[in-house]
Amino acid sequence: MKLLIVLFMATCKMSNYTVGPTEEFFFDTNIWMFLFAPLAGAKQNKQKAYSKLLSDIISRGATIWINSQVVAEYINRCLRMEFEVWKRNTQNYYADYKRDFRQTEEYKTTLKDTKSQVSLILQKSTRYPDDFHMIDVDEIISSMETSLDYGDAVIVDLCKRKNFKLVTDDKDMKNSDFSFDVITA
Repeated sequence: MKLLIVLFMATCKMSNYTVGPTEEFFFDTNIWMFLFAPLAGAKQNKQKAYSKLLSDIISRGATIWINSQVVAEYINRCLRMEFEVWKRNTQNYYADYKRDFRQTEEYKTTLKDTKSQVSLILQKSTRYPDDFHMIDVDEIISSMETSLDYGDAVIVDLCKRKNFKLVTDDKDMKNSDFSFDVITA
């Protein structure tokens, strides 16, 4: 009989963390939102903290991984945020995203801006294949019985398999015990 020992890492505050040159990080979508999305000065203290971490990682030559799921979530979130603004500004509260908003100049402008933001994000990160063929989808779905959604569960699976340090501001992921480091402001 094999004895399985699982070590749980603690959530680490960035103020107590020093980046090493060989470390590998994975930024959750919400971190990229703090760094690049037009959040109009929201939570400036967190924006500054994550910006400093990004700078430290780059200056020390450490790696930030990203996958297509995070890019998709980032793009969708930026467009959906602008859709909500557009609905309020036009007082079209019952508008449909695809039918009504996607044909507007606001959508086209936001998509163009988001494309530029994603380009900057990809310059600062390294693309990681999604490894869908390696993911145990049943296990991912089962893990959704906790506070994780599907996207979070996929990120947790990747960080666990590759021992990436997860940088997130997601309360669901900050308050969980994982077998890898979680770094947050």
